[in-house]
Amino acid sequence: MASLITFVTAYLVATDAIEIWHLFLLEPLLGIPLGLSNSAGRTIVFDLVGRDLMIRARAVITSSQTIANFVGSAIGGILIAQFGNAAIFWMLTGIYVVSWLMFFAVPRDRETAPASGASGWLSVLTQLREGFVYARRTPTIRWLLIMVSGVMFHGVTLTFFPIFARDLLEVGPQGFGYLISSMAVGSLTASVVLFKAGDFRGKGKIAIAGGTAMPILVIGFAFSNSFLLSLILGAITGALVGSYFSLVVTLLLTTAREDMRGRVQGLAIMLIQTIGIGFLLGGVLTELFDSREAMFIAHSFSLALWVLMLIKAKEVHRL
Repeated sequence: MASLITFVTAYLVATDAIEIWHLFLLEPLLGIPLGLSNSAGRTIVFDLVGRDLMIRARAVITSSQTIANFVGSAIGGILIAQFGNAAIFWMLTGIYVVSWLMFFAVPRDRETAPASGASGWLSVLTQLREGFVYARRTPTIRWLLIMVSGVMFHGVTLTFFPIFARDLLEVGPQGFGYLISSMAVGSLTASVVLFKAGDFRGKGKIAIAGGTAMPILVIGFAFSNSFLLSLILGAITGALVGSYFSLVVTLLLTTAREDMRGRVQGLAIMLIQTIGIGFLLGGVLTELFDSREAMFIAHSFSLALWVLMLIKAKEVHRL
């Protein structure tokens, strides 16, 4: 489905027929298969590698995503410069087709029957409701999902990066690229460390500690007048974001009941989309406050949320 949607987009762009309403229609449609594939993909990875290797698997996935962001951005820029905007969508169509074909190489050891007898959309809604009920009644899962929702504040941070690069640090587009790269380098470094560490005790405590430190570092970044210091803080923040997210996803997969694992991952994917709310919130705060004040306000709420988890989420501390 994703390949079909990107094919249609590529055709519209190539023929100069694309209009804004096309994007409003196609983007939500594209989000459906991507959301489903992300949720199913995480569960499949767990089934393939098992509990003991899950943290290393997540580290590899995070590393590959970080590298892909670098390489993909470079390739995308070259394609657009050489062949126009449609080229990037043709390439995406091909990537989705290849990904779909590669899925058939994934070993299938067993078939899992659906938990309910419903089918179609009724089954989806029923299983979604079951996932909500399970998360609400299971404190560990509930707290882990709240931790996932913290990605919203990361969206706020990314909204302000161009403003800080242009207006406060005055480093221009190149400096903005360095700032984003510093976070990517930090995330990649954290992934390598997690891969080396493998499975270990105390993942919950480390995830909460990292999450609590993030807003403090971001507030420090907001009030930094030194480009070098901002790069360092960006790298550390990227490392914390990468490690905390890998740990939380791993804990969700390894802690959830087997028949609820896919549903829990579906809920997590839904919460990850709150990063879009973070972008919106960042834009609103920019209009109402000075950039530094806005960042301080947003991440003060983030810090309060993490302190609450530091105090209350005792179930996660034991993981």
